[in-house]
Amino acid sequence: MAHLAGKRLAFVGKLGGASLREARQIVRDEGGILVAPEDPQVDCLVLGEAELPIASSESQLDDRLLQAADAGRLEIWSETEFWERVGRLEAAPASRRYTAAMLAELLGLPVAVIRRWHRKGWLQPVEVIHRLAYFDFSQVAVARQLARLVADGMSPKSLERKLQQLARYLPAARQSLEQLSMIVEHGELLVRADRGLLGADGQWRFDFDRVASEGGNEDAAAPDVVSVTRSVRESGDEEAGEERSCREQAWEHEDRNELAEAVRWYRAALVEEGLQPDLCFQLAEVLYRLGDVGAARERYWVAVELDPDFVEARANLGCLLAECGEWEWAAAALEGALQTHPDYADAHFHLAEAYTHLGKSTEAHRHWQQFLRLVPDGPWSDEARRRLENATGPVQPS
Repeated sequence: MAHLAGKRLAFVGKLGGASLREARQIVRDEGGILVAPEDPQVDCLVLGEAELPIASSESQLDDRLLQAADAGRLEIWSETEFWERVGRLEAAPASRRYTAAMLAELLGLPVAVIRRWHRKGWLQPVEVIHRLAYFDFSQVAVARQLARLVADGMSPKSLERKLQQLARYLPAARQSLEQLSMIVEHGELLVRADRGLLGADGQWRFDFDRVASEGGNEDAAAPDVVSVTRSVRESGDEEAGEERSCREQAWEHEDRNELAEAVRWYRAALVEEGLQPDLCFQLAEVLYRLGDVGAARERYWVAVELDPDFVEARANLGCLLAECGEWEWAAAALEGALQTHPDYADAHFHLAEAYTHLGKSTEAHRHWQQFLRLVPDGPWSDEARRRLENATGPVQPS
């Protein structure tokens, strides 16, 4: 099967997974046509992941190419995506995939933060099953980097704006943040590249830290600050006058941790859009964070009524019912989630907990085992293994 039949493709930057000669031969074998990046008929650019493409060949990422990509006339793939498309890279195994809840536990972050980063497109799921997003380990690295930037003093709202601006000059920022080495300096978001530090305003800065770490070069003078393309105003100026939906207003207030106001806007969004299961779910999440457990439970119920296959709504409802001590109902909700998605590891974990409280050790044992089969080395695996050891003795690796 020719995966690239008729596609006019060009490579930009240094490849990490093969030599350029090997990659070009693969393109020919897969029916593709090799062209130069400046070819006006190029269909696709592949960005090598060994280094940042904009640092290695700035002229190949000019405004014409970026505008063509924005207009949909040109595809921009990461190197990883290229290998996947030609069948040279297998998908990550299920044991290396994480739900938002597991990713939050692994990184010590609130699950609401992971959901926000997913919603904004910063975290890219490798698969979505019945509205449940799964992330691979590359996205763990992205989440860690984002968390570090926030810890270094970049507010989430400012970080979002800077990333949106940065995507104008660095296509890799549109595709995947895992390729980028980002730092915060004097409140500004900068991306480290071979040439220096690229700011969200399109300006290059001299990277003194890199020069120092590499021993310095007394003969090399610090370059003047230059622009890789036209500067842009703060996105706040561009957004002036734009009308945002009630849903978007709710997201913005939630991002600022203004939860009571977010609830009002989520309710307004339900009036504006009608009953939508995802809106009910998001409203339930915020209500729970506000401590309004009764209202949160009701909204989870509504989400499930609207979409019986909404497995995360069922699982969260089960966890909330368990928190209220309603273990029979909790088990029923979690069993319902597993009927729709039998490999939902989180649901197995919480269902085992529910059956333990109900004194149903055989059922609990079965679900602890099933969880470990699915996630032998995840953030909750040690706890599941400990539960099994307490009941049956040491657990052998699966």
